[in-house]
Amino acid sequence: MQSDIFGNLMEWGGVLEKLERLRDSNSLDEHQAGLVRILRYPRNWRLREEALRVIREIEQPSQELLKETLNIALNEEVYLEARKMAVDALAELMIKDRRIHSKNEITARSRVLERMESLMGDTQSPLLRERIERFFKKLANRKTPSAARA
Repeated sequence: MQSDIFGNLMEWGGVLEKLERLRDSNSLDEHQAGLVRILRYPRNWRLREEALRVIREIEQPSQELLKETLNIALNEEVYLEARKMAVDALAELMIKDRRIHSKNEITARSRVLERMESLMGDTQSPLLRERIERFFKKLANRKTPSAARA
């Protein structure tokens, strides 16, 4: 992974342009640390939403990116649209996560699933609950490597 190229997030127009260039050049994977920083930046909804849009295209998500996306989905202080986007992105990232499943990786994945299950039971928003249901359906319907070969 490269260093964070996004610079001052208060100058968000330039950051949006960089995100677009990275997406167009299929080089988002190399800039996950910067994407995590954008996701953590609370002062600009437009940056956060664009980051949530583009991270869905990452081929090999880092644990830190998965964790921060989950944090947004779980955070009741974050507005509903961003939380829904985070749930959608999290499903895509978990499907694409092709790491060898060591015990630590399986534990981390199980923790995400448990947290999402808990969120589905706790949320008062039918819109968020619908997204979480879609999250579980996507994960259940994904093709496993052995099933894809058969």
